[in-house]
Amino acid sequence: MSDGSALDIPQIAPLGLKGMLMRFSNHFSESTNRAALAFRAEAEALDLPGLEETACSLGAVSLRLDPARLPHAELRSTLVVCRRLCRNPTAWSGQRLFQK
Repeated sequence: MSDGSALDIPQIAPLGLKGMLMRFSNHFSESTNRAALAFRAEAEALDLPGLEETACSLGAVSLRLDPARLPHAELRSTLVVCRRLCRNPTAWSGQRLFQK
């Protein structure tokens, strides 16, 4: 595992056939937990067809999907855009991370 540098965080990883993980740090902190909670709220607000469940766990968010309705590649590309915004939060100036 990497050292958690800005080049790696947030990390996106597959969780089996039906999930993805967005990890905001390799170490728990209050700020990374807040980031994960905020991300989860944004992901749920997006209401993507095929996104069946989200769950937070100490600085990470798991996303369970129906791969027939929301392929891994599509969800991953959405998460990559989010990762860019997370790295440069001034780019979105307080606007929602995602747009419907």
